[in-house]
Amino acid sequence: MSPGALTYFGAHYRLCPVEVREVWARALADDDAAARLKRLLDTEVVIISTCNRFDVCALGSFTDDALCRLFSRVAEDFLKARGEWTKQWESRLSPSRLHGCLRFAHDLEALRLLFRVSASLDSLVIGEPHILGQVKDAYARARKLGLGGPGLTPFFARAFHVAKRVRNETDLGKNGVSIGHAAVEITRRVYENLAEHKILVVGAGEMARIVTQHFMACGATHVSVANRTRERAVALVEEIAASPASAGSCLTVRDLTPSLLALGEFDVVVVATSATGFLVERKDAEKSLHKRGGRPTVVVDISVPRNVSPDLANCENAFVFDVDDLDKIMEHNRVARRESARRAEVIVERELESFSHERRQRESLKSVGRFHAWVRNAVVFELTRRSRANVGISLEAAEVIAEALAKRLVANGAALARDLATLPPLDNVGDALEVLFRLDDLKSLPGEEDNAGQRQVSRKRSSDARIILLRKETQR
Repeated sequence: MSPGALTYFGAHYRLCPVEVREVWARALADDDAAARLKRLLDTEVVIISTCNRFDVCALGSFTDDALCRLFSRVAEDFLKARGEWTKQWESRLSPSRLHGCLRFAHDLEALRLLFRVSASLDSLVIGEPHILGQVKDAYARARKLGLGGPGLTPFFARAFHVAKRVRNETDLGKNGVSIGHAAVEITRRVYENLAEHKILVVGAGEMARIVTQHFMACGATHVSVANRTRERAVALVEEIAASPASAGSCLTVRDLTPSLLALGEFDVVVVATSATGFLVERKDAEKSLHKRGGRPTVVVDISVPRNVSPDLANCENAFVFDVDDLDKIMEHNRVARRESARRAEVIVERELESFSHERRQRESLKSVGRFHAWVRNAVVFELTRRSRANVGISLEAAEVIAEALAKRLVANGAALARDLATLPPLDNVGDALEVLFRLDDLKSLPGEEDNAGQRQVSRKRSSDARIILLRKETQR
């Protein structure tokens, strides 16, 4: 395992079916199971699990085959413990099959992927605003459980910095491309501060839930839900009220028919049902809307087929929008978001280059420090050895010491020159010092080897130099 290396691997929504992703998400949701993964990998790990991905970021280098075997083992152990293991799972979760379900990134590619995930450039919906919070939560969990430590901290700290830059320097997260975002955006053309207005959501299905959550996330505090089946409306309100995002909000359940006859009580009405006809007619709503005294009412119909009669738009101060209107907003935002995504990718690449440069710089300085320590020890050794024979050091003795030190410093470089060794491309000063002075093989104190050993090292220096160069090539 290469110190400081990074590996990012996992099950992505484009490659891996949801039922397979769910196995790992379930298997490693438990804290003890997550700790077991750390023991199996024998390194620091952060588990990033969202609705569209199950990823693991690990410190160190691992082969793709080893990671496939690991994922297969974790899934098999989990399903067997629950009596869910079948021949079908045995086939689907075999290491050979998992190569097509998992993706792997190493070193700088792994760091690039971590940056892109944190900045929401690798999401199902690019710019999705919640992904950074999910990555931060994953990192915090890893630190709390002792899964992640100081080795991963610089990578994640930089990833959060990149995500913050993308958020502050681009409009990536400001142009919603979902129907929920579009409904909020079109409403804000009339009412900018949603907290000051009463909102009615008609429906209790998935779209009604999404729209309600988006309105509340954007500041709405007075939201009512009405549905033909009251029990479903109650269940939806209870589900949303249980989330932290609803704190301080007033969520209520209304009966459907009375609510439709009293639309004038609400500033915003969103209709999202599976009904096949008009639920809101002009003749039923006009009297109630007239009582608003000229205050506008925004009616957003996201149902297909439409549930709001288009004739309602002829009522005074009634603003009626349907899915075609929302689609125009989403398409405009998609174009803007693609442009923002391009600018965000530039930020990612520049930060990646900067991080890589800083890491090479730190590694070079470590090598310089090691070489400095060795030279210092060499000087102390030579002076001590000469001083034993001389109370004072003469000019002649100083010249002898200087010659001895010079031979020590250039010995390996001279051996490489004599053999006409071709050096590989060197990334930084640290690499050059490693090759020229064989830092991996240096004794902490010169003279620790005996004379016979020193002669043997001298004879083998050329071959050792080749081994060092080969090791450098292999690490690349």
